[in-house]
Amino acid sequence: MTRVLVVDDQQLLRRGLRMLLGTVDGIEVVGEAANGEEALALIPRLLPDVVVTDARMPQMDGPGLVAACRERHPQLPVLVLRTFDEPDVVRGSLGAGAAGFLLKDVSPDRLAEGIWAAERGEVVIDPRVARVALGRSAPESVADDPLAILTRTERAVPSESRAG
Repeated sequence: MTRVLVVDDQQLLRRGLRMLLGTVDGIEVVGEAANGEEALALIPRLLPDVVVTDARMPQMDGPGLVAACRERHPQLPVLVLRTFDEPDVVRGSLGAGAAGFLLKDVSPDRLAEGIWAAERGEVVIDPRVARVALGRSAPESVADDPLAILTRTERAVPSESRAG
């Protein structure tokens, strides 16, 4: 059973995550906190296996919590959730040592998979924010031509070979 601490300044979202994760076999939400400071006070008592936190909160935000956990609880993975893929938040979270970064519209199954991957020591990054996490911006032409992200060699493969 993976023990999870949910951290978000919005009570509705905390409760929603608790209810959602409560439907997943193998995950138990052991507590909730409204910010990073509250989470740090609860961690020694609750002993979660993974912390799932919002990125933007008052008092101590997600990246601050990640950094504090790296210092005080170095084996505790912190998975950051955010509504948007703001480059400074993504890079700040991952740079502080987050176990991953997922967007809040993630499916319940994908969130559970992310929690378990973080617990195993893997880094979990939503594919939609991977470029931001790597410090690159998507080429403007991608919106017009989805194949624009392919390398020259990948584009040179005949279309019948790509079909399957």
